[in-house]
Amino acid sequence: MKNIILLITIFMTSYSSYGQTWAPIPFTVGAGTGSFTMCSGLVTATVTDAFEYTDGTVGEVGLSSGIDILGVITFSPAIHIRIEDKTSSGSNNGDTWNIEASSGVSWTPFGSEASSSGVDLDLTLTSTGTRSGGETNSPTSSLTFTKSFLGGGLRIYYDSDICTTLPIKLLNFNAYIKANGLVELKWQTASEINNDFFTIERSLDGVDWEKLKRINGAGNSNSLLNYSSFDENPSLGTSYYRLKQTDFDGQFEYFQIISINIQQLANSQIEIYPNPAINQIIIKGRSNELKEILVYNTLGQNVTSLINQVVTNETQLVIDMSKLNTGMYYVKTKTTANKVYKQ
Repeated sequence: MKNIILLITIFMTSYSSYGQTWAPIPFTVGAGTGSFTMCSGLVTATVTDAFEYTDGTVGEVGLSSGIDILGVITFSPAIHIRIEDKTSSGSNNGDTWNIEASSGVSWTPFGSEASSSGVDLDLTLTSTGTRSGGETNSPTSSLTFTKSFLGGGLRIYYDSDICTTLPIKLLNFNAYIKANGLVELKWQTASEINNDFFTIERSLDGVDWEKLKRINGAGNSNSLLNYSSFDENPSLGTSYYRLKQTDFDGQFEYFQIISINIQQLANSQIEIYPNPAINQIIIKGRSNELKEILVYNTLGQNVTSLINQVVTNETQLVIDMSKLNTGMYYVKTKTTANKVYKQ
């Protein structure tokens, strides 16, 4: 085994084929091992025991000498790869490369001198200027190269469309009212890049938002992932929910707002009467349920300062609402929210 030096493919330019945009992998001059980034840091590649740059006029990566050479490139996250044969001279015809992708990936070969078997792409070098090679059918997390005999070059491209893809491909985000009165929030992602965590936020008016839950993301993924969480203390009436996604570097984005409408909370532990009320209501319930009473108007504004609470005993309160305007209000206890109408 011989360690050799990887040099750059700077003369190659991006081009499109098969509905994808291919760009040369930006190897660093003189780097035989180490890491580099693509897509403004969204993709990281790590090179170990790689190849020697042999022909600056065509920008190919290959060998100047040596046999049974091993080169490995790993990618995070996994990306689509295109390999092309570009020999530096006709004397290299017949030399064979084997390029192995990561487990579960297969290749679509092109050109009469290329064939594939599962994760392996076998490429027999042809005459100068003849293009043959292969593309991965799905993203690969690594490429392992083996080569016997002298000379011969390859061009290595990656699907640069990933650079313009949002960090999260969200398929759906939905809310469901469960039989026990909880609200279940569920969403799916088709892919994730650099995803640290999700935040579920809730609002009563669609304007003022509060943090409800934080759920860890998958980091990097190209698989279908399912997420779910619960609002254990939902409010009566219409509530709004939105999903926020935050990267490891602190950047974030918001997805669509969804809403649900709850007419009655399950297992309500309080009693409010009269309802509708003119000036006063009586609230009965367990003492810990009545520790804090909050009142909101239909705009989601906290108007608790306009009411007066009189404690008659540990399980009963009298609420003076005489300073409130006529209309509907939400009276919240520790775990419930209730519609009250003031006449």
